[in-house]
Amino acid sequence: MKRVCIIQRVAVDYRKPFFLLLERILAARSIALTVAAGAPWPGEGLVDVLDEVPFGIRCRNRKVFGNVYWTNGVLRASRNADLVVFEQSNAALHLYPIIIRRCLHKTRRRSLMAARGEQADVPPMAAFWGHGAHLNKAKAQPIRDKWKKFLATRVDWWFAYTDLSADIVKRLGFPAEKITTVNNAVDTDSLRAARVPVSDDELLSLRRELFREDIGAMRRTCRAKPPTGVFCARLVPLKWIPFLLRAIGRIRELVPDFTMVIVGDGPERAAVRDFCHRNRWCAWVGARHGPERVPFLALGDVFLNPGMLGLAVLDAFALGLPVFSTDNRIHSPEIFYLKHGLNGLLSAPDPDAYAQDVAAVIRDPVRLSTLKERASADGKRYTVEAMAKRFAEGVDACLNHCEA
Repeated sequence: MKRVCIIQRVAVDYRKPFFLLLERILAARSIALTVAAGAPWPGEGLVDVLDEVPFGIRCRNRKVFGNVYWTNGVLRASRNADLVVFEQSNAALHLYPIIIRRCLHKTRRRSLMAARGEQADVPPMAAFWGHGAHLNKAKAQPIRDKWKKFLATRVDWWFAYTDLSADIVKRLGFPAEKITTVNNAVDTDSLRAARVPVSDDELLSLRRELFREDIGAMRRTCRAKPPTGVFCARLVPLKWIPFLLRAIGRIRELVPDFTMVIVGDGPERAAVRDFCHRNRWCAWVGARHGPERVPFLALGDVFLNPGMLGLAVLDAFALGLPVFSTDNRIHSPEIFYLKHGLNGLLSAPDPDAYAQDVAAVIRDPVRLSTLKERASADGKRYTVEAMAKRFAEGVDACLNHCEA
């Protein structure tokens, strides 16, 4: 039986369904899977689920300096693997000895052993799983980027997050036939399932709780619910929270009955809390995880995230929400899923222009309905089941077609 070891800094909660599905698919192909990972840094806010993965191997993350770290136990965990899959990270020191040993085997050592008629000690094949480049950055980092490009071509295989990532890796000179695009996804089926039992009356009651609206008056006059935007992500600088707050204030001026729900927590919480205190039409509900987010997302008509956008795009699509972001240079590869004018919009990175675009769609019910329908349909294309299947196909191809 072949063996593959996936190494993660942290086995986070949203990866658990993927790991469990992948293990079953690989087992059917006579390939054993292990996942080696450490714990989050104190106060990082990540949810570690490695102990809930039966084939997980607990390691220990140790900071060296800055964001550079070494994971104790990784070399031992991957010792008997035929393939080791890393996160693409310059800062993960433990990947270097494995990659160096692999590169030496493929060049000098292999030729020497062949010349002497000796059998070489074959190290595991190495693969990257990642973005293809450091995308979530506010400013250029030339030295870091050059090293990342150099390292990206020193592996046997690539598992690219999306076609955007695959194109980046191809441009670096990595062979296209050794790249698997996995279409990075999370378990959104659970969100769709959690939406089904939430009734209109429950949503009206939630609106009354959040905005103190007179729901009875709305029913008596048959007035439609006010258009609502939703933001759901960590409140961190890359999400452009000041931009978001300025933009929704402008949307409220253009659409007087507009309301907003902000889901999430993080270092920008004070700005959000103060804004909501001054503007009762905007409600902050703190961090919500998994299906507990669903009622708040279900209140929305549009999903607003002007800053860095990643897997949250699939959460929005799962609830049929078109996504509105900006044409910035800090998005994660999942921006590939947002098709401008079809399931959302990419506006200019200016709060007023962004607000104008959102308001224009809100005031056009036909256009908004069309965007919602396409968002819902596209959300069903990018599933964790499809991702696990693609990943397994890549593992199989690497093990069977790469030179040992």
